[in-house]
Amino acid sequence: MGNTSSNRKWHILRLSLRAGVVVSGAAALSGCGEQAATIYKNVADCVQGNTLSQAQCDTAYRNAKNEWQRTAPRYQYRRDCESEFGDDRCFTQQGGFLPGRTAFMPVMSGFMLGQRGSNSGEWDFDRPKPLASSRNRSSSLYGKWVGAGGQVFGKYSQTRVQVSPKALKRLKGSGRVLGRGGFGRTVSSRSSGG
Repeated sequence: MGNTSSNRKWHILRLSLRAGVVVSGAAALSGCGEQAATIYKNVADCVQGNTLSQAQCDTAYRNAKNEWQRTAPRYQYRRDCESEFGDDRCFTQQGGFLPGRTAFMPVMSGFMLGQRGSNSGEWDFDRPKPLASSRNRSSSLYGKWVGAGGQVFGKYSQTRVQVSPKALKRLKGSGRVLGRGGFGRTVSSRSSGG
């Protein structure tokens, strides 16, 4: 009898410890350092959407545009780019990563501003995240905000999102040359169902 009671106490203690670990683990993951970010389609949206000045929004847009030029996916053929992003949503890029060759890149559809630090309330104009969105209904990107690295940041109708600080870091290197369906596969593998 004493042995059964002792075994029961140990069993209850182990279950309590496991439950405590699960609860504390879930609590730790729920915060996960996510921070607020705001998505703007253009400079006018940025100025109208909050107390930011025209100069701050111009700087953020210019920085996002430069980052997009450096990191956006590139396609060898216009038709491949348009199959992902839609008709008239791609432009020609000369040289640079492929000397003497033309490539096609999706148009930057907007940019995202994150906060300088977790809950700082101060926007980071130096590191805006350039974004694209597809108008092709048959694309896996249709109606979604997507970054140059293939990360989905929500629906095109969303302007406020929660992102990890890692999502706002600058991408290393330059954009990759992709074939048809190449970026869609990248997005599918990185999307969490946005």
